[in-house]
Amino acid sequence: MILMRVVLSFQLFDNSCWSGYSAIIFACAYFMLPNHYTFGFQHVPVDMMDCALHIINWDMANEFSLHPDASGFQVSFYLIWGAQAVWLVLLPIIILCSNKNMFRFPKWSWIYIILFTITVLFGLRGYKLYNFFTLWIVVSCYLPELYWIIINGRKKSLSDAIYRNKPLVYYCVFAALFLCAITIGFRNLYIMRPIGLLCFPAIFYILLGKSTGLRNIPTYDTFFMCISGSIYWFCLEFGKIERIAGFVIAALILIVVAIRLSKFTSSKFVGISLVIGTIFILYPAIWGMNPYTVLNARHNSLFMKKLGAYHGLYVTDNFDGKYGLRDRYGEILPMKYFTINILDLDCDQSILCCLETISDNAVRPKYDDFYSFFNIRTRQFIEIPDDISVKKIELIRKGVYALFNETESPAFYLVMPWRGGHGDDGDYCSEVQIINKRSTSAIK
Repeated sequence: MILMRVVLSFQLFDNSCWSGYSAIIFACAYFMLPNHYTFGFQHVPVDMMDCALHIINWDMANEFSLHPDASGFQVSFYLIWGAQAVWLVLLPIIILCSNKNMFRFPKWSWIYIILFTITVLFGLRGYKLYNFFTLWIVVSCYLPELYWIIINGRKKSLSDAIYRNKPLVYYCVFAALFLCAITIGFRNLYIMRPIGLLCFPAIFYILLGKSTGLRNIPTYDTFFMCISGSIYWFCLEFGKIERIAGFVIAALILIVVAIRLSKFTSSKFVGISLVIGTIFILYPAIWGMNPYTVLNARHNSLFMKKLGAYHGLYVTDNFDGKYGLRDRYGEILPMKYFTINILDLDCDQSILCCLETISDNAVRPKYDDFYSFFNIRTRQFIEIPDDISVKKIELIRKGVYALFNETESPAFYLVMPWRGGHGDDGDYCSEVQIINKRSTSAIK
């Protein structure tokens, strides 16, 4: 369906007689197919709210966007869903209604639309036709191209026709460029990061110039785009003032190049697109995180590869041997811990064990160390009753840890969420629990 919408956009751009057909098929698929296929579209508003709120405040996101019963959730959901439906479905139809060529595609295509609608109605009635729907949507998407091949395939080449469509070619190249950048950052391909930051800004600049008809691309401007990306790479190894200065220098270089590009192309929009697209989209995509937060930490390394969210969870270091934790949006744990480890990889919730000290001496006395426990899902510390300082932890059995106090005796037991239970009865604990040492239910 995403491909159908992209094809519809180019058909509208070219005033194609197939625009009406594609708009009708897309609208039917969007509104009428079972949830098996519109699942992704229905969850787009939830994902948008979740990402936006995580950038602002994690606790707000956890309380608001992750719980459908939260106040205002349904209102926000339907507002975003309505705006999405207007943009994706209704706006193309409104544009086409003002165009007399809207329904000038072959008459037999109406039969196809009727059959498509009947099939969808059968699906709404409860018939399991998911596989058939998949094939039908694919065929619907490519019906204009199949018709073109049948009519003109012997005389003209479809690949040549696509190649001569310059907007389509540039769209594919831009999409491929940013897809590569996102893949490098989100999959944390460390070796590819410097290559991406060195080459992708220059490629983006060249594509912008060529897409506006600029024949000769200045060599010096391309070189300075590479320098700007290189500065962003070296900023990973610095913190605070040095990193901010590096960002400012890289941005100034971009602005100068953008001004020159605007003069060459006689378009201010192109220059603005270069600055915004590079600073706020391309660079963060290659980094895989927001580079403008947690400025007081040097290069961020992955936390743990076996952790479920490891692609978006990074260890931060403030240059003095103390570590913290951040996600793609900002800081999670301050950089004051000597070790950060996960207690159990098989539990339902990821609980971190953080070793902290109240002493700032280089040689840390043993009695100054104490442990704290952090729940990644809720982004909150687990409260220890009576403010007991946990000096030692020991695994008692699967999912159960003994917490020792200063006298090295077990004060409490930490019970992890574990499917299948912690005893022979197979009970399931859905939340992390701190159990008093007098209770024996945790260690049966």
